[in-house]
Amino acid sequence: MSAPTSLNVLCAICSEYFQNSDIVYCTTRCGHVFHHKCLTRWLSNSKTCPQCRGNCQRHMIHRIYLNFSEPTPLDDVDTEPEATFDWYPLESSMSVSEIAGFGFKLDNDENGDAIYAARVYYKDDLLPAYYVPQKKGVYCAWGCASHFVDDNIEQLYIASDTAEYKWESAENGHVPENALHVGYTQNNEELYFGRAMYEGRLRYGKVHPSHHCCYFPYKEWEKNNRTYEVLVRIPKSE
Repeated sequence: MSAPTSLNVLCAICSEYFQNSDIVYCTTRCGHVFHHKCLTRWLSNSKTCPQCRGNCQRHMIHRIYLNFSEPTPLDDVDTEPEATFDWYPLESSMSVSEIAGFGFKLDNDENGDAIYAARVYYKDDLLPAYYVPQKKGVYCAWGCASHFVDDNIEQLYIASDTAEYKWESAENGHVPENALHVGYTQNNEELYFGRAMYEGRLRYGKVHPSHHCCYFPYKEWEKNNRTYEVLVRIPKSE
């Protein structure tokens, strides 16, 4: 039996059902979903969510992926929720110990402060970044420069995740199997966590496959390396 081509869910802007070929985007704060073209057209004239009228801007949306399949008898069976990761919006009131309790620690920086895996909405991209709790912000690489950003940050939440996280070697834009999808460019290209050696230590940033390298912030610049490691998430075997 072939999979259905539409869901019984409407885009609130155009009132059309979502099709399996549609590009669907979600508002970050309130979670409402729309066709990408509908939402970007709306946000070119308004700074609110089309459905609830909550605050929403172009950098506060991200793509979601919907699975289309026929119902099965197992759909009516109650199961335990899958242990997995999530992206947690950071608040300035969070303490260092709170963040350490659920975050994925990447390393310590040059000052000895712990840094954590995060992502940030910047310009029209969702960028892999590293969060420094003591500074209440992230560092990311974009547009040939290093940027420190202190809002629109989400941290990788792994407190309930049973998967294994590790770094695997890659080069020239390749990403290994099970690489963790972290963000995207304004052209909807997937971005991944990467790290590479530079000036004697590991630097953390983004793997941009079509650019064939890993970019990372260094002082005020965006540097890159064609040889790097990618963060992968390997689900626990049953």
